[in-house]
This record gives sequence, C-alpha cells and structure tokens, in this order.
Amino acid sequence: MQIAIIGLGRMGANITRRLLRSSAVRTADREKRPTTAEHGYLHCGPSGTGHFVKMVHNGIEDGIMAAYAEGFNILHPELSEFEGCVSDSGEGRWTLKAAIDEGVPANALSCALFGRFTSRGATNFADKLLSAMRHEFGGHTERSPNKKTAAQR
Repeated sequence: MQIAIIGLGRMGANITRRLLRSSAVRTADREKRPTTAEHGYLHCGPSGTGHFVKMVHNGIEDGIMAAYAEGFNILHPELSEFEGCVSDSGEGRWTLKAAIDEGVPANALSCALFGRFTSRGATNFADKLLSAMRHEFGGHTERSPNKKTAAQR
C-alpha cells in the first residue's frame, strides 16, 4: 500500500512522523526515484495545481471531521470548554465551487460545510418557523430536546 500525505501542516506533519516512527515500509524502489515529497513539497503540475490539491484535501478533511463528530455525538462526550460554533476558512466553499464547475456531486462535503453554518445559529429562525408551522398545521407542540418520548426510551 502506498500512502501520500497532502499538506504537512500541523496535522499532516504529525501523521507523517507517526507513520515513519511505526516503521512504515517505504515504497519499493523509492530510492531509485528521487522526490521532494519527503521534504514537505511536491510539484503537482502547472501553476496553481498544488493549491487546488490542498484545497480539495481540506474539503475532504472537513467531511471526515463531520463524520467523526456525528459518531461521537452518539456517544455524547462532554466538551464543556467549547461552544460548538464552527468557523470555516473557505476551502470547503472553494471545493464545492470546483465540484459545481466540474459537474460532480459532493454530498458529504456540502453537508459538512452546511453543518458548520448550522452550528453558528443560522437556522434558529427557520427552526422556529418550522416548529410554528407544525403547531399550526398539525397541532404538534414543542418538546424539550432533553425529554425523550416513549419511542426514544
């Protein structure tokens, strides 16, 4: 198996160090093909290609982190030092724009980005409106999210 780490920032560098420390076997004949990748950089193609690769990498990372968060939400660990407002630095947005430009689906990546928007309270009004419509149309009353129904117990 061959493993490549894109981006040797904090996360990538730590992953790389751990792999090397655990005696990760180098690619066969690696010494015959010199590369700069092991020194933290790689020529990926024409100007701008490396930035594009890194941008897509960050978009993928957003999706992976969202999946971890969902799984741990089931376990519900206490993280009282955090408020839960997740910012974004733009890479997820750029990745989705590239997916649109290429005409390819990016369902998990779009969900991860929109989940970040949700964490900022951007849906509070929509949630209130939805609750009001359920009450008006169906007579449904709001329940505290902490109170479980019989079906949930």
